[in-house]
Amino acid sequence: MTSAAMDSHPEDEPALAARPGENQLIWTVWLTYGAFYFCRTNLSAALPGIESELGLDKTRMGVVLLGLKVAYGVGQFVNGQLSEQFSARKMLAIGMLASAALNVLFGFGTGVYFFLFVWAMNGYAQSMGWTPCVRVIGNWIPVLRRGRAIGIVGTGYQVTAGLTYLVSGFSVWLMGWRGALWLPPLILVASAAVMLAFLRESPAHHAGGTAAGAAARRDRQGGGSFLETMRLTLTNPALWLLAISLGMLNACRYGFIDWGVSHLAAIERAKTQRAEIAGALTGTSLTDFERGRLDELLALDLVDDTAQKQVVAAIDEGLLPAGSAAVDRGAVLDSAVQYAVLPLGAVFGSILAGWATDRFFGGRRAPVICGLLLVLAGLTLIYEPVARASFVATMGLLVCIGFCIFGPQVLLVGTAPADLARPGTEAAAAGFVNFFGYLGAAVAGDLLTAYLAEHYGWQVAVYAWAGWALAAAVAVAFLWNASGRAAAASEQSRPESLPRAVPSESAVT
Repeated sequence: MTSAAMDSHPEDEPALAARPGENQLIWTVWLTYGAFYFCRTNLSAALPGIESELGLDKTRMGVVLLGLKVAYGVGQFVNGQLSEQFSARKMLAIGMLASAALNVLFGFGTGVYFFLFVWAMNGYAQSMGWTPCVRVIGNWIPVLRRGRAIGIVGTGYQVTAGLTYLVSGFSVWLMGWRGALWLPPLILVASAAVMLAFLRESPAHHAGGTAAGAAARRDRQGGGSFLETMRLTLTNPALWLLAISLGMLNACRYGFIDWGVSHLAAIERAKTQRAEIAGALTGTSLTDFERGRLDELLALDLVDDTAQKQVVAAIDEGLLPAGSAAVDRGAVLDSAVQYAVLPLGAVFGSILAGWATDRFFGGRRAPVICGLLLVLAGLTLIYEPVARASFVATMGLLVCIGFCIFGPQVLLVGTAPADLARPGTEAAAAGFVNFFGYLGAAVAGDLLTAYLAEHYGWQVAVYAWAGWALAAAVAVAFLWNASGRAAAASEQSRPESLPRAVPSESAVT
């Protein structure tokens, strides 16, 4: 035996073997957190129908989407503290059942203020998902194997996000836009029942005791005061750059997630309307004026809202059938099917990005993040023309976009902040960066996207997504040579009697 082996920490050796019930715990958390997305991203499939039936424009619905992001960000901070005081199973159950009920309630609404209130409340209910899951993982999984466990759990919300597009798209096709708010909650309620049946908060609870669970909670507590932790976080320049980068990335990410189905549905609707206009032009009873009006419509970009107003006027004049004004449910379903493949690339991006930083860059995260963000900007620039040209090519491009979004996203929300945080502030660093991530998602990803699409057209909105990805790449490029090895060495040199901080929000959000 070498001297290095003799000097290893013997208390870490048992941690290499999984405890009884550990695999069940990992997959239960995988399903539990992933299931939240059925009642979180489902609204994207309902937006075209809401706009058509209720006359609520994109800007007003963008405010509704913003409400969830703001409430979610605030809720993460609050519930992160509460999850250390209350039962994780109870908090998860409350969050899941409340989110399901709020989705159903949303489906009965007709006004923007009602929608905003209910969807913001849903954002808070959704925020009760991740921090209790992290607490349970911390109780069960030792640090030596926690990265793998959180990596597995992290793929759950990507898979369920893809399934959400399919479920909500089918629900719209079956029941109209309200179906996207009424059917997915059934899956969330069923998942809550599975969670209550199989989730155990610690190995001690699994074995029927309580002492080990209490010890695990004590081990996970940090040692610094709130104000000292905040000072160390806010005076760390690297975290500000990561925060700006994640805010811009999330603006692009939620542009695709929240508005992508609306964009593709508008393209599919425009194809149908173009065929109807061409068919109307074959009529023999048209006057020269009417023929000229139809020719003008055919020359417009029917994807944009300004052109749709002229289509509605043509319907009122009797030039086109009234059915053209309704949102084609089949178009929403087709668009949702296309978007369901985005998480396929996301799973591979999440897994491979972290591996590449260790394998090729010695633990430096910025090169991989920056490279993927630059590719994302390029892919987003060609997304609009590809989406108009080919259904199959759009699906292939969305797989690549998913890869380039979630590879850097997973590194920015967890690995990089933990690497570059000052010792003892890892969780606070991740929370700080994450707050800016949701701020960018709310203001730029939801509200500004809605404004640009409504007033300047979808092409401008999509180009803005590309610009945000480029800005994220520029921000993180300033950290090109930054590495977490110094922080890791400091953490390893800390006396064993002092508590070790473990990431709270540092893997997936």
